[in-house]
Amino acid sequence: MIVVITTRGEAGEIAPGVDAAPENLGEVREAELRASMNVTGASLEMLDYRDSGMAGTPGNDDPRAFVQASESQVIGELVDVMRKHRPQVVVKFDENGGYGHPDHMFISKTTTAAFKESGNSSFESPGHLEPWPPLKLYYMAFPRSRIKQFVEEYRKMKPDNEISEIAPETFGVPDEMFTTQLEVAKYVPVRREAAAQHRS
Repeated sequence: MIVVITTRGEAGEIAPGVDAAPENLGEVREAELRASMNVTGASLEMLDYRDSGMAGTPGNDDPRAFVQASESQVIGELVDVMRKHRPQVVVKFDENGGYGHPDHMFISKTTTAAFKESGNSSFESPGHLEPWPPLKLYYMAFPRSRIKQFVEEYRKMKPDNEISEIAPETFGVPDEMFTTQLEVAKYVPVRREAAAQHRS
């Protein structure tokens, strides 16, 4: 399994009690990411862009931000990753990026384009690698019914929490659009251990 990461999450909030500051958050989070990948056994490909931050924040306008990158450049980089590793299946965010994060939405769009171009012999990638046509492209998404259930349960536990203000109909994907469901119960312990590495 290959995991492609475009930023280091340096524009995010810092969890209490973590030895990190805005100035070194990217380094801290990259180290956490690599520790998480060690738990899963996945290989890591990192594209060198800056976290754009949430929609409407000043980080969106930073020229180093991922959302400011050239679309054709990112597609080329992703095609190189696909041609290098030759995956049969590519998995990405849905068009809304899960919850509207600009970077997630941009990588979703560019991954779709790269999936189509990877097997195109007339598309010349930056690394000049041989074409490779992945077989399937899947969107990783949250069923809207699950989002609704989560928000309702959370409102019961913490009525004043900001999550309780989420309008479920604006998040996730309509249930009828799902085509595939995977049984992942046996991977939950590894997933929890990997997530625990992201302390910041």
